[in-house]
Amino acid sequence: MKPTLLLNPGMGWAATTPFYYTLALDNKFTHAGHLKENSYLYTLKNPEYEPYFLKKWKKNQDQHLVNENKLDHFSDEYMNDFINGKRSIDKYIDYYKRHFEEIGRPSVADFSNYNLSMKEDDLKSIADELREHFNVKVTMQLREPVRRFFSETGSLISFNKNRKSMYNIKHGLDLRMTMLINAKDHTGLFLHRIRNQDFSNTCFYMKNYTKFANVFGKENVLPIIMEKFWDPDQFKEQTERLSDFLNFKITKIHENAYFPDKGNEAPQLAGLPDQWKSDIDKLTDKVYNEAASVMKNFIIAWQDLHSY
Repeated sequence: MKPTLLLNPGMGWAATTPFYYTLALDNKFTHAGHLKENSYLYTLKNPEYEPYFLKKWKKNQDQHLVNENKLDHFSDEYMNDFINGKRSIDKYIDYYKRHFEEIGRPSVADFSNYNLSMKEDDLKSIADELREHFNVKVTMQLREPVRRFFSETGSLISFNKNRKSMYNIKHGLDLRMTMLINAKDHTGLFLHRIRNQDFSNTCFYMKNYTKFANVFGKENVLPIIMEKFWDPDQFKEQTERLSDFLNFKITKIHENAYFPDKGNEAPQLAGLPDQWKSDIDKLTDKVYNEAASVMKNFIIAWQDLHSY
């Protein structure tokens, strides 16, 4: 039997970290290695992100509950080459094969959100090599689109240095956005992005689901509706669905600061600062309704994915 490589390419701000804790911490199904999001695959195909990759690995910590940094089965020489040497899909595969042999779990995982932005052709170019060595499974969490985008926008302010620079690489910051970020005006920034239809790739649920389904087969891609997965009344249905997909019994779901949705009054749960720091303002009904009218197609796509 090949080991399972679980790819979880997002969506960001939809409880990807609590989902990782569910699998890695609470059920001991998988383990991502040194970093929950190592960004190796994305950097392999997008070399302009090399500075971000190196900065992430130099820090070498995710500050998550799963202690991923004391991995003695990787020598310093090996990791120096993995991080600083020439990128290759062979190194990516070797890293996870070595990790699998030591952790005593049925799966290794790559939870890099930036994999979501990989082009379909780039994924196809490496898919056969991955499948030669791994049973590749893909999961992705989908949160109600307006609330997810509101949290993403808040993170541009809460994590100014990191989010702002990453956003700037892809989109560029106009003067108005810069002013709103500096003023910590979460609602103003959100409405500015809505009115300019400045939507990130993470908003396009159906496009991204379809891309991964085309490459790895829809039977190997599981969309998880956040609000359903964390609903206590659906615990049995949701855990059985995930267990069947992974061929591994899931018995516990980790707590999630986004459910129930308390906005800027979310509990400060351990290991989840990316969640409870994202909503600075309260999302009012008036602002929600304006955004929902613009994001109608995103909401329809999210609803359609409920049945997948």
